[in-house]
Amino acid sequence: SRRRSAQARRPASDSPPPIPAAGATSPPPLRDEVDGRAVVASLDEVTQMMLGPIDLAGLPGDAAPPPVEVTLSAAPTNLVGAQQPSVGAEVLAGPATNLVPEHLRLSQAGAESAGADAAGEDTTAHGKTVGVAAFDADNPPFPIARDAATALLRPAGRGVDIAAVEERAITLRQLEEDVLGAVRKHCDEGGLWWQLVFEGGRAVRWEQVRLEWHEVNLYHFVNTLSKVATERETTVRAERAAGVAGGTRAPAARTYALVELLATGPQPPTWFVSHSWADPVASMVKKVREHARLKGYGADTALWVCAYANNQHELADAIPEHAPTSETAFAKSINRSQGVLALPDAKGIYFTRAWCAFETAMALSADRDDFPYEVAAADPEDVNKVHVLVDGLGTGDADAEDKAKREKHFPPALRDRASKFDFEQAEASRKNDLVRIKADVRELPGGVAKVNATLRALYFVATFASLGTVDPGDARVKTGLQYVADSALRKLHFGSVGLSQAFVSALVRSLPGASLRELRLDYCELGPGGFVPIADALEKLGASCALHTVSLIANRLGDEDAQALARVICVTATVTKVDLSYNYIEDEGITHLADALKHNKSVSMLDLHVNEFGDVGAEA
Repeated sequence: SRRRSAQARRPASDSPPPIPAAGATSPPPLRDEVDGRAVVASLDEVTQMMLGPIDLAGLPGDAAPPPVEVTLSAAPTNLVGAQQPSVGAEVLAGPATNLVPEHLRLSQAGAESAGADAAGEDTTAHGKTVGVAAFDADNPPFPIARDAATALLRPAGRGVDIAAVEERAITLRQLEEDVLGAVRKHCDEGGLWWQLVFEGGRAVRWEQVRLEWHEVNLYHFVNTLSKVATERETTVRAERAAGVAGGTRAPAARTYALVELLATGPQPPTWFVSHSWADPVASMVKKVREHARLKGYGADTALWVCAYANNQHELADAIPEHAPTSETAFAKSINRSQGVLALPDAKGIYFTRAWCAFETAMALSADRDDFPYEVAAADPEDVNKVHVLVDGLGTGDADAEDKAKREKHFPPALRDRASKFDFEQAEASRKNDLVRIKADVRELPGGVAKVNATLRALYFVATFASLGTVDPGDARVKTGLQYVADSALRKLHFGSVGLSQAFVSALVRSLPGASLRELRLDYCELGPGGFVPIADALEKLGASCALHTVSLIANRLGDEDAQALARVICVTATVTKVDLSYNYIEDEGITHLADALKHNKSVSMLDLHVNEFGDVGAEA
């Protein structure tokens, strides 16, 4: 009866129905009930479904995909009757309040292509024929912004084939002007965004939502604009439907990574960006911008971001199916970069994603002393403020004290989330990726336990000043120092925090040992003799420790501390830089250091300015 009704009421012309005037009432969509849920489809769409039935039972694979609700408009530009998520449904990174039927519009292109996706019929529900489609969690059912995507993300005069995925980094200028610019313009023009809805931890359907520009995340951006722009007018959805029906699939047009549309040549990365797709695009750009300010790089510096570098239509190019993770674009790009910039999102979803965990493991296990792992996070109270944890001093930091003051406001919630990081609990969108990632990380020295401890220790040390205590009896301090002891940290920095004798004693027992390359305890108020216990521990490590930098600025250290450090220099041939400026070292201590330099010829820098020695020390 629905088929006859639809055919009887179909306009005689093949042209789309006229667009109603403002305030006009749209023709009501057909409705039916299947297991208590409304199925909504327009007259045109029902007719298209009936004209091109596909036998879903004949799909290749173990089983046919489950029927899913098709929610389409009564006319190409009219309002869509979209279903609200059921109680308990989880909408991926988007507020449920956005799923309001009267706010959902289809573009002309979206309505025209919908028939290729609503491909089939099901006669099993209460004996009635209703429109269904094969649900694909990787691809929305049809494009809703083809014209916008093409106009916004295909700038004139740009576009190039870049064969090496690791050379598809995106510049800060392209992030701000092209990507964020496209997001803002699409929102300003009232555009909608595709969003997955989850129920019981499983993706069940796509919804169209209206968002503010600062709410749009990478899932929205890629599925609504980027994938459409990079298709290059291909008809992959129609081809997919033909393949499902058993026909011969025609070769698709060349698809691209987004960077290939924005660049004029290869763009090798300076920084590798580790991020969660749940993070809003605007937030990500803001964090990169602040990192650039603190590190002093410009708008044309390139950063490798998987969402823009990988061809989202052909992920096998970036993640070969049977190759080890070391052969993926992620690993190759990390190796080509000068460092990793982690951008955890406000909810800490970053710490649950397997690829983020893999990137962290790669960065922290890199056998490069000059390979920083830095973090930028948005302030939970002030959206315009970003907190950045940098390796060493940032631009504008006069000294370690300035750095500590700036970094102590890093969001405590993210620090606490990092302290619970567990690689074994990480998740990935593709099961095969998860299996490979976990298998490869388990093969790293120390395995998963070492990776867990190292990431937890890194955040504990970087945010130590914000704890407000140095009491080793405090549960957070005690647990953090245990992370340090179990970690493979290469750099241990406790700056501008007064360290008590009790804390120093606990730190001595927690030194990471063989992995330690750099020890900085600047402005820590150690006092005369305060460094001796640490020096004794380093001396015992001896040749097993590859320590190369010791910085003890402004600690009121005296001759006893200088003599203890001299012993460390003698037994640790890898030490190259020592900073003892702004202390109280006199001639005796300087003489011991001078003798140590005769044993260790590798020391290239010894900073002793503003100490208490005289001519004897200077002559030594």
